[in-house]
Amino acid sequence: MIDLINTIIPRPVHIKENKKAIRIGSISSPMFRFEHTGKGVVFNEAVRYLLKTFEEKTSVVAPCGKYLITLKIDASDSNFTTCKDKKEAYYIVITDKNATLCGFDEAVAYYAAVSFTQLIFTEDSEIFLPGGYILDYPSFEKRGHYLECRYGSDFMTLEDWENALDYLSAMKINTIMVGLYGCWSRQYDGEFAEYLYIPIKKYPKLQTPRNIKYYSVDQRKWVYKKNVLPTMFEGDFFSEIIAYGKKKNIEVIAFFNSLGHNTLLPRVFPEISAVDEHGEYSKTGFCTNNGKTYEIMFDIYDEIIERYLKPNGIYSFEIGLDEIWKVVGVNKDDLQKETSPFCKCEKCRDKEQGDILVEYLIRIAKHLKQKGIKNIYIYHDMLFSYNLLNKQFADRLKREGVYDVIIIDWWSYARKEKLFEGRANEVNNLFRSIIKPFTGYYHWNMPTHANENIYSCAEIAKHLDFEGIVAYSSFEYCYDYNYKLFAECAWNTETLDDNKGFHARYSLSAFPEDCTNASEELNTALSFMEGRYTKINQPKLSLNTIQVAIYSKTQNTRRTTRQSNFAVCAMTKKNICPILGTLSTKHPRYIIILIVLIHPIFVKYGS
Repeated sequence: MIDLINTIIPRPVHIKENKKAIRIGSISSPMFRFEHTGKGVVFNEAVRYLLKTFEEKTSVVAPCGKYLITLKIDASDSNFTTCKDKKEAYYIVITDKNATLCGFDEAVAYYAAVSFTQLIFTEDSEIFLPGGYILDYPSFEKRGHYLECRYGSDFMTLEDWENALDYLSAMKINTIMVGLYGCWSRQYDGEFAEYLYIPIKKYPKLQTPRNIKYYSVDQRKWVYKKNVLPTMFEGDFFSEIIAYGKKKNIEVIAFFNSLGHNTLLPRVFPEISAVDEHGEYSKTGFCTNNGKTYEIMFDIYDEIIERYLKPNGIYSFEIGLDEIWKVVGVNKDDLQKETSPFCKCEKCRDKEQGDILVEYLIRIAKHLKQKGIKNIYIYHDMLFSYNLLNKQFADRLKREGVYDVIIIDWWSYARKEKLFEGRANEVNNLFRSIIKPFTGYYHWNMPTHANENIYSCAEIAKHLDFEGIVAYSSFEYCYDYNYKLFAECAWNTETLDDNKGFHARYSLSAFPEDCTNASEELNTALSFMEGRYTKINQPKLSLNTIQVAIYSKTQNTRRTTRQSNFAVCAMTKKNICPILGTLSTKHPRYIIILIVLIHPIFVKYGS
């Protein structure tokens, strides 16, 4: 018998179960039929989602029978009386005779379908539903991830992105920020780590080709390639990603950084870069008193809006402005020399850095608002470090006419006691705000988790009534546990003090046949992963529990979402599958955690 309370992730807000298993047929002879009344792109996707599940559960393409399953939209339904302010509310009623799935609107009808499919279970070829009632709605309006533009995600194809949106939408995620531009110092082969994921038609010189090398398990040799451009750049399919996201009730938001994480633009256009104390172009940062700076930035913003956002009805934009620090490695002949992104020309040299940032921010925000952008996300850290996130700054934004569109993106990836560098008590709601915890990063590294950070950030967002919670990450299926824990915190804040409950739900959903043993092994893996992140004492790893081995998701060793050289996996007698990644359809009777520790092991034994 399926456990209704512990089956759905994220856990629904209200659940009533009658502990009754309702048989609706068998795999070869389903006794149910499906009807739906509604319209819209997202509703149609909900219908498709259910039909696909029915096909997977049975051997019949179009099941028909007495038991009626209905999907509908009805904002006036009396079940929504107690949650009228919850636009994303849905309910599910399962009785002996029928099952009704109802959404307040088409978007939430999709979530009703997602939850319902998690309830269907089989025993000895028989198909069942648990009797009961669910009324559900989210704690936060915005729930999502920022997916960094970084080594690994630059190889993701359109299919990879669509699969990622499918995967995340099933967790009721509705916001995805996609990093389109970001830069780091010289890191690989003595070159800048620069990433531009879309072509800028007006400035074709803006490209980020790089040389790559990887060991191909399929070819059993090292592969070297030169001048490789990001796959999204080559295919120019960012608009398709946005459109696909809308089908899944996901708003895909463009992220284009500047000032900080910004070396490509000032290198290609040195005349707009910050001037150093000797009057030379630094090829980092910007001169924010140079009209050419705004001409180029506005051209780029306008092209993104006109080519990608406006045709898809997107009115949100993330402009970053984080970590505006001194940069090393600009000069190959003097890699340790620090270069400031803040200009020291005659017009800028006497200005405080905080004032330079605010003037630039306001000018950019005014332009984006004029172009129709209603939500402009800005990272908090530099404003916070200059002690500017206060009432005076809020009043300044109001006078400038941009307060209503600015959303402060508060980010911190530390444990509770070090959250926001020990200044968590200063985080405020003077502005529209979201909060950004950490779910997982670095495709090339040992998987880690900082799930305590997710809980801590969610608590702050709940207390201050923030608009949402959008995690920082690089997309990788091995962070499945982290993603689902985050999704639950973002959807239902009543679960924030129920870590053990989530752990039980995850174990049950992933390994229903042996969830007790799975739970114990997961605890071991998670303890090790947390130790890697926090550098605390790690659990001892005995070979009968933890095995060092290699796991490859597919033979494609190039794409990060199709091949993970570094993954946490589960081994059974019959198959190998990721515990925290793409879970096997077969439920292991026992689990051995496989962890890839270092790249040389892969090189030596990968074949």
